[in-house]
Amino acid sequence: AVTGWIAANRTQLLPILDRHPATLAKALVPYGDPQNPMTVTSATQQPDKATEWWDAYCAEHGVALGIGPWGEARTVYTSDIFESRFVEGARRANHLGLDLFMPAGTRLYTPLAATVRSVEIEEDPLGYGCLVALEHVPPGCPPFVTLWGHMAHEAGRRLKAGDRLEAGALVGEMGTPAENGGWAPHLHFQISTDTSLAARDILGVGEERYLDVWKELFPDA
Repeated sequence: AVTGWIAANRTQLLPILDRHPATLAKALVPYGDPQNPMTVTSATQQPDKATEWWDAYCAEHGVALGIGPWGEARTVYTSDIFESRFVEGARRANHLGLDLFMPAGTRLYTPLAATVRSVEIEEDPLGYGCLVALEHVPPGCPPFVTLWGHMAHEAGRRLKAGDRLEAGALVGEMGTPAENGGWAPHLHFQISTDTSLAARDILGVGEERYLDVWKELFPDA
């Protein structure tokens, strides 16, 4: 029902960037290639080198927005937090959100009215850094949550649980590697149809064997 509502109302949603993503030159971020220098430096927690590589690629190819797709299998998730919670000895490696790569400080806006569920700082290496969860209850649609990961800590100082945001209101900015969990600057954006989950329990990376389940809980919308 949530994905159907989003599909039917997509043209009414406000853009989350200052310029609509549809107008920006885009390229896939190479996290699906385990040999790519950006993947290797991200996996070994060298975010400044990963950022340098990506910035050079964007300059050479005229790219303004990097995309990291839902479901992509990646080798960058090397820290202990990516061990499976369900299968002993297994690891989580499939991306369960949409990544938007732009420079640190890029401003991000909610596409529809929301209530702030929580604002947290996750300190784990390769974690979320500043993490914002918003709940949306649009007319004719079941409630759902959007997760905004790798944000600048400014959002954590400005927002608090219970705050109301109108459509188009500022959520925050993309964080630097020092505050976003140790990544090249980007937004991890994810939808959860389960509004009972705490923000940290909305897994941004999952096991491939459970992708059908993850797609029900965290749809690629």
